Amino acid sequence: MRKTGLLYLVIVTLNLMLSSCGDKVEPGSNETQSFKDLEIATVRVKAEPVYYEAVGTVMAENAGELAARLMARVERIAVKEGDRVNAGDILVYLDQRQAMAGVKQAEASLAEAQRAMEAARAARDAAKAAEELASATFSRYQTLKQNGSISAQQFDEVDSRLRQAKAGLTQAEAQFSAVTAGVEQARAALSSAQVTLKDTTITSPYTGIIADKLIEEGDMAAPGKPLLLLETTEKYRLHVEIPEIYIKNVSDKQEVKVEIPARGLNNLNGIISTIVPAGDSMSRSFLVKIDLPEGLKLKTGMFGRARIAHGASNQVIISGTAIISRGQLTGLFMVGGDGVVHFRLVRLGRSYKDSFEVLTGVTDGERYVVKPPFTLVDGARVEVSS
Repeated sequence: MRKTGLLYLVIVTLNLMLSSCGDKVEPGSNETQSFKDLEIATVRVKAEPVYYEAVGTVMAENAGELAARLMARVERIAVKEGDRVNAGDILVYLDQRQAMAGVKQAEASLAEAQRAMEAARAARDAAKAAEELASATFSRYQTLKQNGSISAQQFDEVDSRLRQAKAGLTQAEAQFSAVTAGVEQARAALSSAQVTLKDTTITSPYTGIIADKLIEEGDMAAPGKPLLLLETTEKYRLHVEIPEIYIKNVSDKQEVKVEIPARGLNNLNGIISTIVPAGDSMSRSFLVKIDLPEGLKLKTGMFGRARIAHGASNQVIISGTAIISRGQLTGLFMVGGDGVVHFRLVRLGRSYKDSFEVLTGVTDGERYVVKPPFTLVDGARVEVSS
């Protein structure tokens, strides 16, 4: 007899649980309660876009490490982390002594080459004058030889002097060309030394913010060794990884919705600017860069999400104001054809900005209360206003 009673108690309990978890909650003693002017909506099944939510990191559009072009000791760092700088501002001063010595040596070499060029020019001019005199003398002696006024030996001596003058002129011109080239080489060396001297001051290539300082005063800077990390602050991008199954759904200049939770930004219009063609062989994903609107107060490293549409599916979307939560139960106040309200359990899917996807519990064409008042109960009667 005890076993029979226990079995009866279990059956009653199961029935109560099943009835409480059914699609409808039967009307109670409030059937006669009536509500007017409630907003009523009709359930509609619509083809809604399906999105893949890609997570990523906010990055500055321009970010780079500033490095020295020569080896020198760091004398002074004029900025610190967080400082805003303009294009052309001096950020780091390096020891100039060696570079200055190089400039002075190059200036001295240029001056010496210029003096040598002046001497070579004078020698060339003298050789040219000698060649002109020898050529004129040779012309006169040719006439005298034709008249028989001079001997063959005298003519040969004049001819020899002309050839020597021409050879001297050729040599002087070659020497002048050589020293001229030396002057140009000295000028190039001076220009290089001046560039090296200029490189002892590290300037900002663009307007931005100092994101990190990677060296201290007194340290030795070397070519390629990073000194500072500089980022732009006007434009940012969201870098996301897109799995290969979704990469076909993204294209250049495509508009996507972006969310930056740390700044409370939920519906930004992002534009895909770069799709890196080479994917990661380990994760089978591709890096996609999304341009964000200008003027946002963002920082590199912030978390972000991007919604990538990849097709559509039939969905029921219900306003969030219609959703009622009772403990762990979620439901809607459905309106029957007789105007009686029934509390219907539903199962929700994805959430949107101010609405929810309803997976089960309602069908196309049914009606529900959009903004149920707190006093609305199962079994009440409503008068539809819209």
